Amino acid sequence: MKEILSFFSLSLTSFTFIRKYFDVKRFDFYSIMFFQCIIFLPVVMILFYIDYILYSKLSDFNIFTDILMVIVFIILTIFFTTYIATYRLSLNHFIIFVDKFSSIYERKSIVSPFNKEFMKVQNEKTLVKVYKGKNRVYQYIYNYQIEEFEYINKESEYYQEFVCQKIKGNWKRIFQCNIKIKRYFLILFVLFLMTTVTAFIFLYTKILLFIVLMMHALIYILSIGHLLKINMSLYRENDKDKLKVMRYLRSFIHR
Repeated sequence: MKEILSFFSLSLTSFTFIRKYFDVKRFDFYSIMFFQCIIFLPVVMILFYIDYILYSKLSDFNIFTDILMVIVFIILTIFFTTYIATYRLSLNHFIIFVDKFSSIYERKSIVSPFNKEFMKVQNEKTLVKVYKGKNRVYQYIYNYQIEEFEYINKESEYYQEFVCQKIKGNWKRIFQCNIKIKRYFLILFVLFLMTTVTAFIFLYTKILLFIVLMMHALIYILSIGHLLKINMSLYRENDKDKLKVMRYLRSFIHR
């Protein structure tokens, strides 16, 4: 009974903390990333399962094959993490903060700075837009979805936040930011299929299976390297887009 009460107490405390500090403005971003993890995780699991089948056919297990499988597992974990990080960059989700002096900043903190000392408000224009049939009012600029939030503090000082996120072309940004990298991924994919099919045809040729496992590990490493190159390109593009959006918002605010 004591354990049950402790569990409910911990759950209530966690819920209270999340409700107080969790930045609900990032909910759309978190939900997209969550579903992307759900989609891509089975892909990585299938890749590992294929390698595990090949590994299991090496009946005379030795220390080298065991170490190789551990390395493959670690590499696939890094591959999964790198892909998710790359997809996150493709969304380019960021929040622009406007203070009472109309100075514009990009907010880096994860938790929301607006708590009990601030009150979320809506001005007349926003209420008119909502009344016309839109529950959430968005602006669209440079293929970015921008949602505005307004706050006042105890001194009735006015603050704004703009939640910005890329609304389309995420896959295109990942795989078409560099034509050469796109071709490399295609070559690696074809090479993986060819080696896998060959391994299953000659399933009892142990030396071939071991070579295929090593080639798969190399393919995963090369894929990680190409994703890191894409990350660098996305970082540069994202900074340019942030600057364009901030300049647009500056002109929008001072109208």
